Amino acid sequence: MASSKSPDKGKSKRKEADDASGDEVEVQFERQQNKKGKPETERVKPKGKRSWVCDHFDPKEDDKNLGICRHCDKVMLVPSKSGTSNMKKHLEQSCKDFQLWDAANSFASKGRQSKLPNEGEVRLCAVSDKVVREATNELLVLAELPLSFTEHLGWKHFCSKVEFPKPKSRRTTTRDIVEMFVEKKAAMKKILAANSQRLSLTTDICIAPPTGASYMVVTAHFIDAWWNLKKLIIGVKNVIDHKGKTICKVLVDCLAEWDIKKIFCITVDNATANSSALRRFREEFKQLNGEEAMVLDGAYLHLRCATDDRILRDVK
Repeated sequence: MASSKSPDKGKSKRKEADDASGDEVEVQFERQQNKKGKPETERVKPKGKRSWVCDHFDPKEDDKNLGICRHCDKVMLVPSKSGTSNMKKHLEQSCKDFQLWDAANSFASKGRQSKLPNEGEVRLCAVSDKVVREATNELLVLAELPLSFTEHLGWKHFCSKVEFPKPKSRRTTTRDIVEMFVEKKAAMKKILAANSQRLSLTTDICIAPPTGASYMVVTAHFIDAWWNLKKLIIGVKNVIDHKGKTICKVLVDCLAEWDIKKIFCITVDNATANSSALRRFREEFKQLNGEEAMVLDGAYLHLRCATDDRILRDVK
């Protein structure tokens, strides 16, 4: 048994010796390479990341330095060693087909929409929660919708469908509309303060059908520094009755609220109460703001509505 195992042990020892000698030869060879200054392994430089611009151009078959835009088929000089700035400039500034394509694909992403100004240039704008809230409040005011509209199932479904932010409650909407009114009023006050011309006013009393309450709408007309005729509604005031004294008080308080001290004329409808109201107004407004408050001491302050005068003439 001992003699049979000895050949195997001898073979294994020779194999180990051959392996060891082979390792020594490899180590010596590597050391000789290191002495000559050659690297043990060649380092391959990693390729740079491919620009997104290359996805929108196809190389021309007969000339690799020329590229064809996939959107507008324009042939451009695109040498491989010159970078992609030329192609990027073409896509972002010149190629309207790419801009439309980009806007259509970006529209699918949440919170992004395309914007097309009058010049025809496509731009992307973010639809934030603030913008949606402001637009919703303006919609309620302009369309005269109830505040409960924001809690309606149809509006919630619409916002969910177009990926708008979650609609606000009617209480939040009420606060937002009041804040918007205060901001708009402050901006209008600055416009009127910057105007050095006299204002002309028109008044109209209307009755709200649901409640039967009377409201007087006061509108200011003036010409700005650029000779543009401007019209601003400066008051929608509740009028408890149609007496001249009441109308005069509401009008004087409205002008004092806006710090208006100079007026030219006031146009009202053909009613007896308006005639007595403007007689009172002429005296009170003059006492509050002095002699220069009206032109010619208010001789031409009261103007009747041209529509009412025309109707009377047709009747006669």
